[in-house]
Amino acid sequence: MENNNLKISVIITTFNEGKRLYKTINSLIKQSYLPDEIIISEGGSLEETKKILNIFFTKFKKISILNRTKKCRGSGRNIGIETANNPFVALIDAGNIASRNWLLNFKKIIEKDQKIKIIYGSIVPIRNNFFSRNASNVIAGKNIKNYKLSNSVSSLFINKKVWKEVEGFPESIDGSYVVEDLRFLNNIQNKKYKSAYSINSKVYWSMPANINNFISRFKEYSCGAIENGYFKTWHLPMFKNYSIIIFMFVISFYVNFLIIFIIFFLLIYRPLLYLKGFNSYKKISLKFLCDLFFSSYLLFIIDYSTILGCFKFLKRRLNFNHKTI
Repeated sequence: MENNNLKISVIITTFNEGKRLYKTINSLIKQSYLPDEIIISEGGSLEETKKILNIFFTKFKKISILNRTKKCRGSGRNIGIETANNPFVALIDAGNIASRNWLLNFKKIIEKDQKIKIIYGSIVPIRNNFFSRNASNVIAGKNIKNYKLSNSVSSLFINKKVWKEVEGFPESIDGSYVVEDLRFLNNIQNKKYKSAYSINSKVYWSMPANINNFISRFKEYSCGAIENGYFKTWHLPMFKNYSIIIFMFVISFYVNFLIIFIIFFLLIYRPLLYLKGFNSYKKISLKFLCDLFFSSYLLFIIDYSTILGCFKFLKRRLNFNHKTI
């Protein structure tokens, strides 16, 4: 392991994720190119995080906790980057695991071209059981390529000056999710900074642990997306599709074959669009059929969670308007 020349601060955002945090830190102190410091921006379980850090202090001294008052992830990333002592920072979320050469590959690229301000790493969904495999099918499916995703703040190397120039990550007042990652990436892409992509800077991305976590995540995504202008690109197409399906369902009482088409679309064709990006589904098998129908079920859960997010947004808006009257 080495640490010379280029000094990198790694920022981890976490909120009541002590157990998941252990794997993240462990992957960082085993890097082939060690970070100069590790900063944990904690929005919740401070004592639990301290207990976990005590395990690592003997192996890695430059590790610290920031106990933030604001709970949203945008504020967590901002305070972490602001506190960093080095001009370059790498971002990763608690629960995710950095590959051994994650930082080394970033280092090699930036040393070849000092004009590069941002390097996007790759995200590899963890697919180690039935639920996580199918969760990754629908969360990452359409955007997956060779089991990897790019352009994510969960695997990002950035010059601190860029963060300042785009005024950091957006923050919410009440700690809610505000799609701060997409907005931040859009802001830096609009500035047209010189960037690169490191396919070998891999971060292994943990999936929701169960259906309740799954619903909670997409409910927050949905609410935050509406607040930040993504209604037309996410929610409106979903409502249009269901309007068409309901109309076709009514018509199917008079034209019998339409009900077969609706079932085919909802249970087979739609999930198939998500599965086709994964190489393990190239052949029809029992696993393929089970995952096809369970992924279909999860897509319905996403639609349900999306609607819950709409109600959450309306409730929040009504409460805000009531307080301002």
